[in-house]
Amino acid sequence: MGLMGSDLAKGKGKAGLVSAGRVQSATLGLVVTRDRTIEAFIPVDHYQAKITLGGAS
Repeated sequence: MGLMGSDLAKGKGKAGLVSAGRVQSATLGLVVTRDRTIEAFIPVDHYQAKITLGGAS
């Protein structure tokens, strides 16, 4: 179960949560920002110009 397995199973800690440390907030921020970026994505059509000069493309 690991070092805190029995405590995690019982829901002990602040409001039943156990912190993963100081990196947790930054990582969660990156995940939330990326998720919001993906949700806000709007596809855009791209066009390519094709010019024919003297029969060659």
